[in-house]
Amino acid sequence: MANNVRWLDRKAAAAWCEGRGFRHITAVHLRDLANGGKGPPYSRMGKYVYYRETDLAAWLADAVVPVTRCRGQAVIRLQPKGRVEADAGG
Repeated sequence: MANNVRWLDRKAAAAWCEGRGFRHITAVHLRDLANGGKGPPYSRMGKYVYYRETDLAAWLADAVVPVTRCRGQAVIRLQPKGRVEADAGG
């Protein structure tokens, strides 16, 4: 393990995320995500949980999905057998 790894407890990890604009990620939210197996990777030391900054950054990068469609924008849907159908939105 590298010596320059910063380990953050759950509260500090939530503050780290908030500092990057993700205000909805709280310590409770991280706990719930961990319980459901959907949160960032973490390590345990006894009853304490720690996150690495690099793991948080990678998890956020994967979790953020760019908007690919806005209302009113045409969407192309592939139909069975390769037929293409245009949708005018909605």
